[in-house]
Amino acid sequence: MGDVIKELVHQLYPWHIHAIGGIMVVALGVFFWFTFWGVHKYTNAFAQILGRDERIQKLQETIERSKENMENRTLVANQVTKALFNVKSFLDTLNFIRMEENPDTKTIESFRLIQRILDQLSNDVKVKGGAQHRCGMWIASDDQKELRLHFISFGFPRHYRGNRTLQVHDSAAGKTFVKKQKQNIPDVRVDKDWRPSPDTDVVRYKSLICIPLGEFGVLTIDGEEPMSEECELIGEVYGALIEAAVVEHDRGYSQIEFQKLMALFEKDEEVG
Repeated sequence: MGDVIKELVHQLYPWHIHAIGGIMVVALGVFFWFTFWGVHKYTNAFAQILGRDERIQKLQETIERSKENMENRTLVANQVTKALFNVKSFLDTLNFIRMEENPDTKTIESFRLIQRILDQLSNDVKVKGGAQHRCGMWIASDDQKELRLHFISFGFPRHYRGNRTLQVHDSAAGKTFVKKQKQNIPDVRVDKDWRPSPDTDVVRYKSLICIPLGEFGVLTIDGEEPMSEECELIGEVYGALIEAAVVEHDRGYSQIEFQKLMALFEKDEEVG
């Protein structure tokens, strides 16, 4: 077979060889062109598929973000609605206390109302289920150098009541008391005004809201996570209710002291 091919080659004229070579070059060129064109088409199709997948993925991410935002807004709306409902209940109780003529009842019921407000506030400032917050009412000493924790909600150790103190000029709550400005601290561990106590659960409670209470104290809210602006507003409303309850308590206490004085005066007159 090899001899036959050699004989055929020898029988060809030179121009035949050149023609055959040219035809082969053209054929190879056409082959490579179609190959390149096919690869290019395949690459474009693959890129379109990938681009479509990326667009679908981005669309899915956008939908997920929108869904998450809607869920958060729904939770916040429910939170505010619940707080408003509780505020109405507290206002009804406060009006009852204002109409009460018995000073002993006025004083006791005012104390009870403050405790109810703190317990409810610790629940109303949380947005997600399972989270736990705690609230405290701090009252300034006569010399206004320290704040003492007089009322506590669930979450505080019981021995804190009446025993836990903060220095006015060396604490976040003290800063709020002095400046009469609320604070919302997302992470107390990096705040220069915060000082941990030896038994403070800093692992659980990381955020802090401080709200001034008139001229006598501060309302604090400890949270597990950073608290929103809605939490601040709810805290301010509940703080105003606490201020009103304290006013009624002081009125009742003043009436009791006045009655004691009058009783002593009348007794002295009888003796005289």
